[in-house]
Parts: sequence; structure tokens; C-alpha cells
Amino acid sequence: MKNITINFQKSTIEMTQSFANAASKYGSSAYMELINIKRDFPHFEVTTIKPSKKVNAFKGLDINFMEEYISGKDGAESDEMKEFNILRGKTDDKFAAKATFGEIKVWFLAKYPEFENARANIDAIVAQAKETHKQQKEAREARKAA
Repeated sequence: MKNITINFQKSTIEMTQSFANAASKYGSSAYMELINIKRDFPHFEVTTIKPSKKVNAFKGLDINFMEEYISGKDGAESDEMKEFNILRGKTDDKFAAKATFGEIKVWFLAKYPEFENARANIDAIVAQAKETHKQQKEAREARKAA
């Protein structure tokens, strides 16, 4: 039942758009499921929810960026750059295999863990900013009420 959720705080029955489409077909299993839930919670409003957007924690991390970073940090002739070029299939071997971008990314993040730490730092800063904003909003509302 991951397509439908009971939100007790908002008194809503929330469902994905795909589940809503399936439930709109009279007699379907999704329809029956929705009817049963609606029977259990007759005063709850039925709403659709938008899927949350997946945040790309490593936006901008592409092959060119990795190459420039390795070259600048370790040097163009370093062992890291040699490994990177092997992964990219840039060798003298005419039968050289090439790793996928995902495999290269895993290797890069293992070699340079500071990138994952940078995302954690950003998340902490944003969380602190949200908390400060929430406190400021509550203070303004309290002043208005007084």
C-alpha cells in the first residue's frame, strides 16, 4: 500500500496520481481498496500527492569535472589519473574496456570522499537555516497576536 497513505494530522487519504488513475476504473482492485479505506475514514478528504523530486547530491559531477579535479589535486601524471584513464578506456590497449559512468562515479567518490562530506555540510547548513526561519516566523506571529 505504498501508493496510498492515511495522513491523520491533515485528515486526508493521500494517493499517487497513478493509483488515482487506477482507482478511477470502477470495480478495479485499486477502486475497491480506496472504497474500503474511505469506509474506514468517511470524514477524511481524498487527495493526490506529487512525487517528491529526487535531489541530485552530486549535480555537476561529470567526467570533465572529475578529470580536472584529479589533474589539479594529484597531477596529470599521477596514479589516480592513470586509474581514471583506465576506467574511461583511454589506454594503449586496443581491447580496453570502458567502465560505466556510475562505476567511475563510485570510484571517484571512494578516492575523494570530501565530495560526500560536502553534501552533508550543505544539508546541515540548510537544516539550520530552515530552523532559524521557522523561529523567526513564530516570533513574528507571536508579535502580531500580542
